[in-house]
Amino acid sequence: MFGSSVEVQVDRESVAAGDDVVSHAAVVRVRRGTRLSAVIEQVSPDVRAPGWSWVVLVDGVTAAVWSVDHGVQLLIDNRRMTQKSVTIIFRYFLQIDPAWLFSRLAQGAPPNREALRAEFQSPNQAR
Repeated sequence: MFGSSVEVQVDRESVAAGDDVVSHAAVVRVRRGTRLSAVIEQVSPDVRAPGWSWVVLVDGVTAAVWSVDHGVQLLIDNRRMTQKSVTIIFRYFLQIDPAWLFSRLAQGAPPNREALRAEFQSPNQAR
């Protein structure tokens, strides 16, 4: 089984004080050849609240926005997992609208949580 699988090291940021009492890190194995979007969906955060956004880093690259509302929205190619291992980190981006966040990142905005939150909350921001 291990020769035909990819080891996924997954973790997520905490969403509130006390949320980090227990580690969120896990190791999951997926079948080699599984598409990246399916892997991200499989290991998505256990915190599932509508309107909450997560930016997904895959081996340090900003790869997707994930939310309960929209699932996986990839910013990179939906490649097949063929490597030996991959690291996926979910960064909590607060209650920034997931569709808006995806759009801004797809337009090239840097994944800076504070800057994007300020832009999203701006009274001049049309939503």
